[in-house]
Amino acid sequence: MIQDKAKEKVIRDYMNYKATGIKTKRKLVDLEFYIKNFIYNSKKDISDFTEKDLIDFLNKNSKKYSTSSFNGIKANLKNFIKWFFADYSQRFRNVEKLCRQQKAPQTYQPEEMLSKEDIQTLVQNENSPYWKAYWLTLFYSASRPCEICSLKWKQIDFEDNGAFIKIYSDKNKDYFNKFIPEDVAIYLKKLQTNNSEYVFPSPQRIDNREVSISVKGVYQRLIKLSQKALGKKINPYIL
Repeated sequence: MIQDKAKEKVIRDYMNYKATGIKTKRKLVDLEFYIKNFIYNSKKDISDFTEKDLIDFLNKNSKKYSTSSFNGIKANLKNFIKWFFADYSQRFRNVEKLCRQQKAPQTYQPEEMLSKEDIQTLVQNENSPYWKAYWLTLFYSASRPCEICSLKWKQIDFEDNGAFIKIYSDKNKDYFNKFIPEDVAIYLKKLQTNNSEYVFPSPQRIDNREVSISVKGVYQRLIKLSQKALGKKINPYIL
C-alpha cells in the first residue's frame, strides 16, 4: 500500500510537469496510461527500478503496438526515466539504445487503399450515428485519426453545401482548412446536442475530466467493423 501511494505521487508529479508543455487532454491521458503501465509492471518500489525493469516492460509490450506507436511509448519512457532518476545514466546505461526509434516499414501499397465504395460499405454496416460521423469525417477531411478524435465544435464552420474543419497539424506546425461535403456534414449536425466541447467525446471521464475518444478505441472498433463489412482488418490511417 505504501509503495502504491508513492507510485501514485510520482505519477501525479510527473503529469503536473508534463502538463506545462502538453495542452491536449487526450495526449495527457494517453501519456499517463503508458507511464502507469511501466511503473506498475513491477511490484518493487520505483526507487529500486533497474534497467532490467525497462527491458522487461519493452519486451512485454513490443508486439502490442505498431512501430510508430511503440516509438512514441519509448520516447515517453525515456523522458520519464531522465526526469525521475537522477542517476539514470548509471542505472539505465543503455536507455538511449533501448528507446531508440525504429524505422516503420512501408505499411500500405496503392492497391490496399480504400475506395469511396468501400467507405460506403463500412458506413452502411455501422449502426451508430456517432461512428458513422467519425468514419466519414476522417475519410473526407483526409486528416489523421488523432486530429478527428480531438476535434472540437469551435473548429467547425457549417455552410449550406457542407462544412469547413480547421485542423492544427502537430507534424506540420500549421493550420489547414478541410472541406467536407453536405452529406457528411449532416451526420455531424446530428451530434451537436452532445453537450460537449468535443465532437467525439469519450463516454468515460478520466479523473472526472471530459476527454475525447482515443485512437486506440477507434482502431479497436474499426477492426471489428472492417472484418464484418470488408472481410479484412483496416487501420484508421488507411482512411
